[in-house]
Amino acid sequence: MRSIVLRTGLIWVLALWAVLSISGCGSSAGDSNGEDGDGSGGGCTTNEECMKDGENWVCNVVSQKCIEMGECTNNDQCKRWYDESWYCDTTNKVCVWNGGTDGDQGTDGDENSGDGDSDSVSCTNFSGFYTADTNCGGSTESYDAWVSVDPDTCTIIIFYDGNTYNGTVNGNLVKLENSCKGTGTQGDEINLNCDGGCWLDLHHNTSENDAMISVDPDYIRFGNVEVGNDKDASTLIRNDGTDPLSIVYIGFTKETPSDFTFVDLDSKTFPLTIEDTTDMELWVKATPTKEEETTGKIVIFSNDPYNPVVTVGMSYQPKAKPSIRCMPTTLDFGSQPPGRDKTDYFLCVNEGDAPGQIKEVTITDSQSGAYTLISEAATQPPLVLEAGESVNYNINYRPIDGVHQYGQILIGSSRVVWADPEDASNQKNITVELVGQVRELDPPCLDIKPLEGSLGWMGLGDNPGPGIKFGYTQVGTGATRQVAIHNCGDLPLTITGMTWQNAMLDVPTLEARAFFEQAGMFTNHTIQGQETITIDITFNPVREGTLYSSAFLFYSNAEWLEWLDAAPIDVNQVYQFGVSGYGANRGLEVLPSKVDFGVVTVDCCSQREEVKVYNIGDMPLTIESIDIDPGSDPRFEITWVDATLPVTIGGTDNPDHVAFKVKFCAESEEDATGAVLIQSDLEGAAFVVPLQGSGSNMPHQQDTFRQPENPLVDILWVVDCSGSMSDEQENLANNFEDFINTAVSWSADLHIALTTCDIISTDHSGKFQGSPAVLKNRGPEALPNNQIISLFEDRTTGLGTNCDGGQEAGLEAGHLALSSPLTEGANKGFLRDDAKLSVIFLSDEEDQSVPEISFYIDFYRSKKGMHNVNMLEVYAICGDKDGGCQSGGSSEGGAAAGKRYIEVAQACNPNDTYFQSICMESYAPIYDMLAENLFALRNQFNLTRLADPETIAVKVNGTPNFDWEYDEETNSIVFPPENPPGAGAVIVVDYDTICLD
Repeated sequence: MRSIVLRTGLIWVLALWAVLSISGCGSSAGDSNGEDGDGSGGGCTTNEECMKDGENWVCNVVSQKCIEMGECTNNDQCKRWYDESWYCDTTNKVCVWNGGTDGDQGTDGDENSGDGDSDSVSCTNFSGFYTADTNCGGSTESYDAWVSVDPDTCTIIIFYDGNTYNGTVNGNLVKLENSCKGTGTQGDEINLNCDGGCWLDLHHNTSENDAMISVDPDYIRFGNVEVGNDKDASTLIRNDGTDPLSIVYIGFTKETPSDFTFVDLDSKTFPLTIEDTTDMELWVKATPTKEEETTGKIVIFSNDPYNPVVTVGMSYQPKAKPSIRCMPTTLDFGSQPPGRDKTDYFLCVNEGDAPGQIKEVTITDSQSGAYTLISEAATQPPLVLEAGESVNYNINYRPIDGVHQYGQILIGSSRVVWADPEDASNQKNITVELVGQVRELDPPCLDIKPLEGSLGWMGLGDNPGPGIKFGYTQVGTGATRQVAIHNCGDLPLTITGMTWQNAMLDVPTLEARAFFEQAGMFTNHTIQGQETITIDITFNPVREGTLYSSAFLFYSNAEWLEWLDAAPIDVNQVYQFGVSGYGANRGLEVLPSKVDFGVVTVDCCSQREEVKVYNIGDMPLTIESIDIDPGSDPRFEITWVDATLPVTIGGTDNPDHVAFKVKFCAESEEDATGAVLIQSDLEGAAFVVPLQGSGSNMPHQQDTFRQPENPLVDILWVVDCSGSMSDEQENLANNFEDFINTAVSWSADLHIALTTCDIISTDHSGKFQGSPAVLKNRGPEALPNNQIISLFEDRTTGLGTNCDGGQEAGLEAGHLALSSPLTEGANKGFLRDDAKLSVIFLSDEEDQSVPEISFYIDFYRSKKGMHNVNMLEVYAICGDKDGGCQSGGSSEGGAAAGKRYIEVAQACNPNDTYFQSICMESYAPIYDMLAENLFALRNQFNLTRLADPETIAVKVNGTPNFDWEYDEETNSIVFPPENPPGAGAVIVVDYDTICLD
């Protein structure tokens, strides 16, 4: 028997150690020669060399000496004594083999959780039938044994010789309450050492018979049981085999509370025999001791060879009861004049878990009828409230003229009687106090809303007063809002003489008024006390970017003005309600506007591509839904949306965009197409984002790239043409010749275009200036270099300084220039797919575009692809970010801080140099910087499929190349900027693809 041999070896080694100790040997290795303890005198290299004479000896491979394995205190000791697969059971101070590769216990095994491992406890399920060998005092006996492990609590029951032994399991370590402890292997053996030199070995076994146990039900639910009562329930134990079923033990697990007991089980003698195809009913009683759900487990041991251990779960819930509460406990009606009604209510809710019945609701009123219960058929008692249901009871308060005196406080109460329908005689009362005061009738009082500002010159001012700020409103569509006129007094309020102000006071003057009242409402009104009338006012602007304002006038008999908290200065004064708003447009733009997933390995998915939906207009809009078009290939899927739809974007206090992610999973080598539909409250069809992708059965990919012979660069200048820009425009023109000469020396292939920061004037607004609109130095429409220089200088200095239209918006001008419809019209032929794009902003003012800079960052990046960061360069030539700049030291000339331009350039430029001061005396250094960056050879190559970095191999002109890095974020090969592949070089990249879920 293995366990006896190990223990015999242990005793032998201990005896040897005692002899050596008595002999005065100073060696810590256990050898008479002080070396290693294995008798050889040589250094050990494995544990086996030391353990052949006793298992408590191990090799310290560092010092190559055998040491005695004492009680461990930490994992490092066990790992040092054995290897990384051992950990220390600090409770029992023994080393335990984990069977893993990291030496942790289960998923952790650490003494602390500082290394990121989980410190959860796991237990091995040793449940089954065993042969138990016991030895105490040298005598070995054998028994049939059963083991049950509860995986929920990691507790163990071992049954043999008519006794049960409880304990715990931690990993493969077993510890019993009778001080036996050791380790085991599931489906094999459990070896335990006990106090007094005793031991217990359990050998997994199977019986040879055809008994077959079944239990129905395998979970006993007692349902609701009230504390102090008890309830019986049973399960049927059946023998479905052909041999007798022997039940040797039925008991509860250790964690089962004493609330559960067996019924008449003590009268039975074990083992219990159940003949084939017969059954036995097992009864259990639940006697709750607490008002909470309680669970337990029954364990049944039998001779079923395949299912020797059966567990039966149990649970009860407390008796369901109603609990009705009414709130508030006091209704305060405040002050009311005689004859004036005020209604309030209290809520009664059943907070219990069983139906309750409201039997009666009454008013106790000692105030001569000031309080009355408003009777409603749906709330009339008797009324049953299910668990969680509620009901409102309305109370009316009305002081009586001639009965109740001014200043008198009237007190009453409402009583609610309820009961448990199962115990109707046990009624409970709830009282809701009623309080009100009597006051005199207030004179007419005018309260008008909204109060968004009093009318001043050029729209509503900031002073509180009657008025509506419509804000930015869609041109041609309009918006309608309500004016509420309320009588906050008791006596009637009159409104007379309602009319719009003189049109000469409107803004803009000499134009038709953009505001309209609800038909028939500008008439005389009499408003009773505490009543309200509403008037709809519609604002319908006809021009974008225009401020509109007006006001309507009226007279009133009000003796108090609520918004001023004061009496009117003159009872005959005219009241004014102002309205103002801006004509505007909403705009929806999606970036990227289409998604191409490229080639994806069959049975794999692509990366999740993020798409952002921006509101680039100047008023809010609502995104109602984002869905895959029903006609799309089913392999496209939206995986994430960063907001709960519908969501409002744009405007004050709203995000400027909503983002979502979409993926493509390839199921075959066929091409797949689809679309995302984005529905908003904009009129017209949904915004459509096209989707495409294809599959491949080849997990390996080879991409081939060719470095252009001539650097291809598309350069867009966006130049401020406001009144202060003449010197800067001239400076830009004066240094352009050197820039072109540098481009020639680099053999660059250029497209050059220029637009202005003016987005208002119809002949600007993103349109390229001059003819031809695009200056090219190569190809069919190429111009001589001297002509390009001359044309650029002429159109730069010829811009003028009065074309800004009142809004210097360079970021938006660049957006318009690079977007449809201009890219298919006036600006056609500028952008090339394989060319680097550069956008250069020149302005002495801050950008005044409406959208947030996050939109422009995403827009400019989308023009060359979100991942192609080295194919886009944006530059800001403007005032310094902190405080702007001064030209030539003068306090008069200079530029405002261009923060927006600089932030966009920084985010869209891979180079460290993305900003130059517009106040420089000469722009020659600016052109030098642009030439150095723009005409450099390409050093980044985006792979067509998602690559496994470990498999990438690169060749340049057929020769293996190792001077590159893989950029995981952009899935690209990046060569050093100072050492890109040469002009015309062929770059071949081989790699295996990654399979994503």
